[in-house]
Amino acid sequence: MANAEHVKIFKEGIPIWNKWRREHPEIIPDLRGSDLSGSDLRGSDLSGSDLRWSDLRGSNLSGSNLRGSNLSGSNLRGSNLSGSDLRWSDLSGSDLRWSNLSGSDLRWSDLSGSDLSGSNLRGSDLRGSDLRWSDLRWSDLSGSNLRGSNLSWSDLRWSDLSGSNLSGSNLRGSDLSGTSVIEVITLLPFTIVVMTDKRVRIGCGAPKTIKACLKYTEDEAFAKGLPRERYQLYRAILGGLLK
Repeated sequence: MANAEHVKIFKEGIPIWNKWRREHPEIIPDLRGSDLSGSDLRGSDLSGSDLRWSDLRGSNLSGSNLRGSNLSGSNLRGSNLSGSDLRWSDLSGSDLRWSNLSGSDLRWSDLSGSDLSGSNLRGSDLRGSDLRWSDLRWSDLSGSNLRGSNLSWSDLRWSDLSGSNLSGSNLRGSDLSGTSVIEVITLLPFTIVVMTDKRVRIGCGAPKTIKACLKYTEDEAFAKGLPRERYQLYRAILGGLLK
């Protein structure tokens, strides 16, 4: 149950709300379960707020500060969160279908089990984020930074991953069919992601790491579980990057 006083202040407008936040930094806003659908909340300071199970469908939260907020189980379908700060936020189990998260900062956020199908995540920063079991079908992740993120068992079918940084990410068990990713293979200690245009993403990404990957012999790679024909293919592709 939301704090009635907090809801009242919030509905008085963003300028008044932001002023109240500045004057009372010690208070954790409780807006749980609030119906804020269709609201214009641009530039609002909702950092650290409890927004669990709230209805934010179609709301405009662009440029807002949601750092460290709890939005688990909330309905954000069709909302605009472009350019917002969502670092360390909890969005687990939330409904983000067809939302606009382009250019947003989602570093170290928890998006596990969330529905992001059809969402726009173009150019967003998702480094270190938890996307386990999330639904990312038809999403636009082009140019996004997914370095070190956990995408295990996520559904990425038909998503756009062009130009994204997947170095060091965990893609175990994820469904990448229909994407620009051909295959994900682990050649310990590296994760190799092969794209349709023959570009290759390496776990650590740096040129020294790519060269280090080539130090393995075919027999050593085979001993680590990589079929010989695949080793020959990846060596040829990786070798081409160093020319």
